[in-house]
Amino acid sequence: MQVEVNVSSIPVVEIQLANCAGNLYLHWGGLKDIKGKWVLPGRRPEGTKVYKDRALRTPFVKVSYS
Repeated sequence: MQVEVNVSSIPVVEIQLANCAGNLYLHWGGLKDIKGKWVLPGRRPEGTKVYKDRALRTPFVKVSYS
């Protein structure tokens, strides 16, 4: 797994997985405060779905290298 974070006005996190079979999803969210209350970000990658109103699930995009 390779993770790259680019910080500008909007942070971008890129995760790359190699040699993986099947469909994979990233289960994620964000914390609002020290009380641990989850807040779902408004900006979401394409294909992201809300999970139980508490988190997000984003499918990894399959890329084929020739």
